[in-house]
Amino acid sequence: MSIARKLTSEPTIYVATGLFLLLMILTSSDNFSIKLASVYGTMIGLDFAISQFITPRVNINPIANNSLQSISYAIGAILLLMVFYSILNAVARQSALVGTPEGSALSRNFAIIKQQATIFSIEFEKIPVLSFLLFGIVIPVIETRLVSRIFDFITQTFSIAYNRFNATLISVIIFIAGLFTYFHFKVRGLNNNIDLLLTFIFGVMTVLLIIKFKEAESATEFHIGWNAASILKGG
Repeated sequence: MSIARKLTSEPTIYVATGLFLLLMILTSSDNFSIKLASVYGTMIGLDFAISQFITPRVNINPIANNSLQSISYAIGAILLLMVFYSILNAVARQSALVGTPEGSALSRNFAIIKQQATIFSIEFEKIPVLSFLLFGIVIPVIETRLVSRIFDFITQTFSIAYNRFNATLISVIIFIAGLFTYFHFKVRGLNNNIDLLLTFIFGVMTVLLIIKFKEAESATEFHIGWNAASILKGG
C-alpha cells in the first residue's frame, strides 16, 4: 500500500479527525468551538456505526488511478456551483418577492464560512492554520464521508440501484440533500433562503459525484475546494 493510500485509509482518517476535534476542545473555551467539536465527533461516530451494518458499495477511500479524473470533476463542480450562485443571486435581486441581503450570494456564503473559521478563542487563533485545517479540510471530510455512508445505507437497505436514474433514486438524492441543508440551517446557522437553496444544490451535486464515481474522493475534493476558497477569499 502506498504512503498516500495509508494516509487516506479509514483508521487514519478516524484517528486524525478525532484527535483534531479533541485538540480544538482542549485549546478553546469558546462555546461555539466545543459545540462544533461535539457535533462533528458525533458524526464520526455515526459514520463508523453505519459502516458496521453495511458492506460498502461506495468506496470511502480513493480508488487507485482515478485521482486526476475525480479532481477534474471536483473543479468542474466548484465552477458550476459558482455559476448557480451568480444566476440565483441575479434572479433574486430582480424579483420583488424576495428580499436579498446586501452582497452577492456567493460572497455571503464565502463570508459565512470564513467568519466561522475565525470565531474561536484567542488560544485557538494563535495557530491560525488550525482554523483553516478545520473548516477547509476536516469538516469537509467528515461531512462528505457521512453523506456517502447515508447514501450507501439507504440504497442498500431499500435495494435501490444507481446505475441509472429513476424516480426512487432521485427521491434519495433529494432526501439526502435536504438533510444536508437542514443540518447547515440548524448547526451552521444558515438562515437566508438563497443560501439554503444553494446549500441544497451543493448537497445534490455532492451525491451526484458519489454516484458518478461510486466513491467519496471527488465529492470530498469538491467540498474541500469550496470551503478552502471560502476561507481564502471570503470577505
